[in-house]
Amino acid sequence: MIVADALAALWDLGYAFLAWLLIAAAIGTALLLGTIAGVWWICRALRRAARPHRTETT
Repeated sequence: MIVADALAALWDLGYAFLAWLLIAAAIGTALLLGTIAGVWWICRALRRAARPHRTETT
C-alpha cells in the first residue's frame, strides 16, 4: 500500500511538473517574441527617423 501511494504521488508530481514546464515554456516564448517585437519596433523607428524628410519647395 505504501508503494502504491508513493507511485501515485510520483505520477501526480509528473503531471504537475509537465504543467509547470508548459507554463514556463509559454512565458519564455512570450518574453522572446515580445523582445523581438520591441527590437523590431525600435529599429523601424530609428530607420524612419534617419530617413531624409521631404520638405515643401513650392
